[in-house]
Amino acid sequence: MNSPERVDSPERVDSPERVDSPERVDSPEQMLELDYQNPQGYSDIPEKAEITRWITMACMTTAPCSVSLRITDKAEARQLNRQYRDKDYATNILSFPFDPPPVELPVNYLGDLVLCKEVAEKEAHEQGKPLFDHWAHLIIHGTLHLQGYDHLTDTQAAEMETLEISLLKKLGIKNPYQTVSMGKHEQHHDTHNE
Repeated sequence: MNSPERVDSPERVDSPERVDSPERVDSPEQMLELDYQNPQGYSDIPEKAEITRWITMACMTTAPCSVSLRITDKAEARQLNRQYRDKDYATNILSFPFDPPPVELPVNYLGDLVLCKEVAEKEAHEQGKPLFDHWAHLIIHGTLHLQGYDHLTDTQAAEMETLEISLLKKLGIKNPYQTVSMGKHEQHHDTHNE
C-alpha cells in the first residue's frame, strides 16, 4: 500500500454523492473533521464512528485535524492508482497527503484516503484476518502516510510498523505483520489485485 507520489497540489477526490457533511468528533486530545464519502452506498462496512476513531488514534497531533475518506470499488481504485502512481491495478488504500500553503490554516488538513472495499475484503480473506481488523489496519496505515510516515527503507518500515502495531494493540487487534508470511514489507502493502 505505497502512497501515491507526493505532488505539490494533489487533486482532491471529491464527489457530489457524499453520504453526509463533515462531522467533528471530540476526543480528549483533539477534534477530527472527517469528510466521509461512500458513493456506492455500501452498508456492510465499518460504521463511520469506528472509522473516525481509527483515524483519530493515528493522528500524531493534538491539534484539530481534518481527513477525507472515500470508500470505493475496484474500478475507481484502479483508475486512481494508474493516474497517480502509474500502476494499473486496484490497491487496498491510497493516501494523498495535503501540501499546505505557506499560510496558517484553521484546521490541520492531512489529506485524502481512498480505500477499496473489494481489495480490503479479498486481502482479509486471503490473510485469514477479521475483516474489520484489516480495515482498521489499512486506515491507520493510510493516516500515518498522510503525516509523512513511509516504508521505503527498512528503517522507515520498522518505525511505521512499530507505530501501527502499537495503535492496533490498543484496539485489541493482533500484529498484522505476524499473520502474513509474504516476505517483503512492500508486497504486503501493495498487493496486486486486478
